[in-house]
Amino acid sequence: ALGLGSLAGDLGRAAPELPLADQKAVLVAGALLGEPDLLIVDELTVGLEEREAMALIALLRAAAERRAVLH
Repeated sequence: ALGLGSLAGDLGRAAPELPLADQKAVLVAGALLGEPDLLIVDELTVGLEEREAMALIALLRAAAERRAVLH
């Protein structure tokens, strides 16, 4: 559970139709589907407002509980 419940109402929408913060959360979730031991992200918070960036960082921290995350 990575806190992606806010996307539940958008399941029928294509990723490019989502707000930028949600697009980036979907990218992270997709990268985690293969359960990698290491996740490397670069400039993931570019273009986001501070609140959105902090939410995305929280998502990465949750992911880092079970793997190495470099950002």
